[in-house]
Formats: sequence, C-alpha cells, structure tokens
Amino acid sequence: MRISPNSGFSSPQLRAAALLAGCLLLGLLLPACGINTPQLPTATPPEGAITQPSPTPAVPTATPALHRLAFWAGADADPALLTAVEELAAGSGLELFALESLTAGGLDESVRLVVAVPRDAQEASALSDLAQSLPDQRFLALGSNVPQPGQNLSVVSAPADQVAFLAGYTAALVTPNWWVGVLNRVDTPTGQAGRDYFLNGVGYACGICYAPGKSLPNLGVADVSGEDGWRAGIQALKGQGITTVFLIPELDTPEVQAAVAEAGLMFVNSRGEVSAGLKSRWVATLGVDLVGALREAWPSLLDGEPGQQIAVPVTVQAANPEILTEARLRLVEETAQALRDGVLFPGNVSLE
Repeated sequence: MRISPNSGFSSPQLRAAALLAGCLLLGLLLPACGINTPQLPTATPPEGAITQPSPTPAVPTATPALHRLAFWAGADADPALLTAVEELAAGSGLELFALESLTAGGLDESVRLVVAVPRDAQEASALSDLAQSLPDQRFLALGSNVPQPGQNLSVVSAPADQVAFLAGYTAALVTPNWWVGVLNRVDTPTGQAGRDYFLNGVGYACGICYAPGKSLPNLGVADVSGEDGWRAGIQALKGQGITTVFLIPELDTPEVQAAVAEAGLMFVNSRGEVSAGLKSRWVATLGVDLVGALREAWPSLLDGEPGQQIAVPVTVQAANPEILTEARLRLVEETAQALRDGVLFPGNVSLE
C-alpha cells in the first residue's frame, strides 16, 4: 500500500511517534534488568582508630543583665538620702541590695552601679581603693567625706567646711555680744573640721566687732565624744553663758535639738526639718540639697561618662524670721554666695 503525501501523515511525524514509543519501552525494561543508580561507598575507619565527633554548633551565652545597684552607708546616714537612693533604683528598674563592707564581696557582672556614702577619710580612701581595683565597675560617692573622682568613680560632694563656716557667721550675726558656741564630736574627723570652720565663720562675722588688743568674741566649744557625750556638752555650754549653738551634722538629731532647746539655748542646724515645738529656739537650717542634686544628676551618673564631679552649693534652706530677720538673712545669703563663687575660703579666715 502506498501512502500518499496528502493522507495527513508526514514522515517527521512518524519518526517522532516512533522515538516516543522507544523511550517508553526502554523505561520499562531497565528496572527489569537490575540496573540501579550506583551509590558512593562509605568510608569505614580501621579497627582501633580514634574518631572525632562532629562539631556541635556553639550556642552564644547571654551577657548578664546589669540589673542590680549596690549601696553602702553607715547607720547614721541621712534618711532622706537613703530614701532617694531607694526611689531612684526602683525608678531605674534596678534591684537594690546593701553591701556589708567596702570590699569586692558581692560585686559581680550584674551590678550596674555601686553607691557609697563614706563617713570619714578612712572610708573614703577604702572606696577609692575599691574603685581602682575594679576598673570595669561604675562607682558613685555621696556626701561631705568623698574621695577625689577617678576614672570609674563619680562624686556628688557636700562642702561641710562651707556649712560650718556659714553657721559660725550666722550664729555671730544673731547673738547679742556674740555668745556663741559649737557642740562638737571631737572623736570624728568631720567633727574636728566642723569645729575649726565654725570658729573661722565667727571670726569673719566679727571682723568689725573687735580689734587687736581687745578681747575675742565670747566663744564656747564643747568637745564631746561617744554617743551620749552631748548631754554634758550642752550643760557645759550653758554654764559658759553661751546662748546660740551650732550642731555639727553628727549631733544634729531631734533628741539633741530638743535638749538644746530645753536648756534655753538657740541653735543653728544643718540636717533638715525642725519640729514645730522647737521653732522658737531655732535660728536657721544651713546645708546643701544633696538629695535634689542626686535626683537631677541621676541619669548622667547612671549612663553618662564616669568620673564626674558635682559640687553641691551651700544655701540657707530655711530660717526663723523672728530671729534671722530679713536684713540679716540677706547678709547670710551674700556670704553663702561668696563661698559658692570661691571669693571666700573657709580655711583662710581665722580668729588668730
């Protein structure tokens, strides 16, 4: 039979169909013949060989979160300052814990800041040594007995010398015949310094009230020691005819204030509020707003550059207008400004 070119089939079409049929037939025959895809052999280590386990991907360890704040202060620290530190720690999401001593014990990578309130030069030195031994730890010193700032140690300082000097000036300014005195803790470094600066302040106020050859103002100094020595000190000052007393910070407590008032003496203090029942014997409260300065500088102290130095200026925090009249108050404020500006130095004025 002859297929004509016009029958609907062409030779290319026939060839394609044949090729397709051949491929299908070959696919059916190959498995039957046992032809498989070759597998690569697995190497088997020789007997007794030491094999190395496959390395386990390293899991990165989390860096300890800086979530704690260490605090150290003596038993006689200002309660308002302690409260401020507690509130600032809570507001910053930090867990506050107390250090038992100014040593590295208890300090680890979770501590974000160490806050300390040294009570004297010895404790200030211990804090400075601790900061130098832990260069990666941030420290903050508060108060009037602070060391010099360091690479990782910031300080917020209260100038106790200026407070005592201004107290002497104020006491002399309001007291007839300058019968003034100081109730002093002679067994503490800060007490001794407060005594000396107070006397310098009296001398500055009385620069026009006596001349060479004349008697000095009627000064009284009660150097007391121990926790209860102030009781005898108050009676000693009263026996000397003193009428106005400066209570150094270590002795500026409600109990001592009440005893001074009961003895009929007026007093200048430096630690906060005076109870209403004592206001008639109270002259003024002089000091520094350490708490306010700490709150204001806290963000910078916590996250800013370490090694900051913030000096808090001395001010008249409150006054009894019946004793420290407007004109006298203006003189006291002018003297405080001179101290802040560095025009007047508490250690350069003397009764000698």
